Amino acid sequence: MFRIIARRRINYSLKDCLTLFLLSWKGEIIRGNSISDFESRFANFIGVKYAVCVSSGRDGLRLTLESLGLRKGDEILLPAFTFSAVPKIVMECGLKPIFLDIEANSYNIDLNAMEQSISSRTKAIIATHIFGCPCDIEKLIQIANKYKLAVIEDCAQAIGAAYKGKRVGSYGLLGFFSFESVKPFNTFGGGIVVTNDNNLFTTVRKMVLERPYPSKKNIYKRFLFTTMECFLSSPVIFSMFIYPVLLLYGGNLAKPFRRMKGTIKAFGIRFTNFQATIGISRLEELEGHNSKRVELAKHLDKLLRNSLKLQVIKEGGEPIYYNYVIDNNAPDKLCGKLLFRGVDTDRFFNCDCSSLFQVGHCYPNAARAVKNLIQIPLYHQLKEKDIEYIALMLRKSINSGDE
Repeated sequence: MFRIIARRRINYSLKDCLTLFLLSWKGEIIRGNSISDFESRFANFIGVKYAVCVSSGRDGLRLTLESLGLRKGDEILLPAFTFSAVPKIVMECGLKPIFLDIEANSYNIDLNAMEQSISSRTKAIIATHIFGCPCDIEKLIQIANKYKLAVIEDCAQAIGAAYKGKRVGSYGLLGFFSFESVKPFNTFGGGIVVTNDNNLFTTVRKMVLERPYPSKKNIYKRFLFTTMECFLSSPVIFSMFIYPVLLLYGGNLAKPFRRMKGTIKAFGIRFTNFQATIGISRLEELEGHNSKRVELAKHLDKLLRNSLKLQVIKEGGEPIYYNYVIDNNAPDKLCGKLLFRGVDTDRFFNCDCSSLFQVGHCYPNAARAVKNLIQIPLYHQLKEKDIEYIALMLRKSINSGDE
C-alpha cells in the first residue's frame, strides 16, 4: 500500500485551543502564576536548581553569553556544524567564534581538536547535543575545567536527552533549550535557560524582568501560525494538497514558511503565562513522547544498519532523536526518489558555519555532514508500519541507482 509520510508533525492538540480560550476569558494570557510554576517544574525535570523562561532558544544563548560578563573580543569555542544563528549571536555579543570540527560518525564536536584551539582569550565553549544526541559532555567538561572555561550546553534539540543517566543541561555552567513549534516540546515559541549558579540565575532573571511582555496580538499570531503548521502537516491534508506541490517544486517549501514565521517577534520579550501553561502540560507528556521516538529510532536502526551509514551514539549517551539522519553520497537524488515514493525528507537544517564566518578555514567532517546528511521522518505520531515503509522505500531508492 502506498503511503505518504511528512518529514515532521507539530506537537499540538485541541487541548491547546481550550487553554488559550480559558486563559483569554480569565485575562491571564500574558501574566499569571504558571510561569514560575513551569520554571520550577522544568528545573526539577532537568536536575538543576534554577530555570528562567526566555522568548526563544536564540535569546537564551544571548542571555547566557551576556550573563558571563565577557569582554569584547573574547573567544568562544563551538562546533563548525551547527545552526547559523549560534555563531551569529556570539558575534553580535562582541565575541569571537572559534570553530572546531565535528566527529565523522557522531556529528558532535571533536574534542581531540579542542585543546589546540584554546588561547589566552578563550573564555567559554558551547557544547551542542546535535540532533538530540548527547556529545561526550564529561570529557568536554574535564578539558574546560583544566583551562577554566565556562561550559554552555546547547540543548535546543535535546530536551530530555541524557548522558550516563544525567539530563543534558545539568552538566554545564549554563544550558539553554528551545520550545519552537517544530521542536518536540512546543510552547508556541519560547525557550529556557537553566543553571545551578545562583549569581548567574539572578543576572539572567534580572535581564528578563527588564523586558516587555509581548502583545496579545503576538500570541494569537503565533498560535494561528502553529495551528496552520499542524493542519498542513496532518496526514490527510499533507497527502492531498502539500505532497503534490512538493513533487512539483522539488521538495523544498521551507523558505516561504521561514519568511512568514520571521515576521513574528520572538526576541527581547517575555515568556507568557499561556506558554507556561502549555509547557506544564507538555512536561507531563514529554517522557512518553521521547520513549516512543526512541523506540521507533531503534527499530529503524535495525532495518537500516546493514545498508546505510547512520549516526553513531556516544557511549553513555541516551538520545531523543530530534532528527534521524543518514549519510549518503548523492543526497539530492536520494531525496527525490524518496519523495516520489511518498517519503518527505529534509536537507536544510544545519550548515558548516566556518564557511560563513571564517573564510579560509576548512573543517572536512563538518563540510561532509552538510553535503551528505539527510533527515528522515521520525516523530512520536508515527506507527511501526510507517517506519517499516520508510526503511523499505530507502532500500528501494538506493538499489534503483548509484547513490
